[in-house]
Amino acid sequence: MHLLFQCQFAAETWTFAPWTASFDSSTSPSFKENLSTSALRVNLPPVGITTNLFPWIVWCLWISRNQLFFEQKPSSPQEVMIKAIKACKEWECVQPSLHKAPQLKLIHPPPPRAPANSIVCYTDAAWKSNRQTAGLAWIFTDHNGTELSRGSCLCEYVASPLLAEALAIRCALLQASHHQHNQIWLRSDSQGLVTAINSNRRPMELFGILADVDSIVASSFSFVSFTFISRRFNGPADCLAKACLSVNSIMGH
Repeated sequence: MHLLFQCQFAAETWTFAPWTASFDSSTSPSFKENLSTSALRVNLPPVGITTNLFPWIVWCLWISRNQLFFEQKPSSPQEVMIKAIKACKEWECVQPSLHKAPQLKLIHPPPPRAPANSIVCYTDAAWKSNRQTAGLAWIFTDHNGTELSRGSCLCEYVASPLLAEALAIRCALLQASHHQHNQIWLRSDSQGLVTAINSNRRPMELFGILADVDSIVASSFSFVSFTFISRRFNGPADCLAKACLSVNSIMGH
């Protein structure tokens, strides 16, 4: 733990990790938990990597320590991070694509006109980190934009905002299935989640939830499309999720 996370050199190296959220290695509880949560970290777009970068940073920290100790070859934290990114890119480039599952088409707004019998579903989630709870929301409309129904629920023991977004999608699909809708265009403002679904690249923490999504889709729907939309197009669902979380927080649940 000291070598990989808590010593000054390692702590400075982690500050250069190209993630959307910063990582404070000095407060790391354990290697196992760091590895588990690393699958939820999102790489910044300029890096050009979709694979989990965490193991490569750990490996390059270990190598730099050995080179310093046995070969007297020092490295800077920036050099270690660059080596980790390069190694991850090289590994990603040589991975075979033969076994990838068929991908659903990722559609960007404005989407094509939906089939006449389909419904459109907007989903969103609001997450409170100190309580590990999430408000999940969904709004169903017809293909002309007329609202059909809406719903929300509170979910406890939710470890991350990304997991909350995935739970919102699962709840929306279950509700659509309950109302016997079998064609649905599902829209979410979580780009990372929609990309994970459409590319079939499943972070470890989302594996069970997205397996449920696959099962629901296969058993209940003849047509499903998962689409990323900008947050400004998802305002009503966002407000509904936040309202659900706020009301339950006030009530003490």
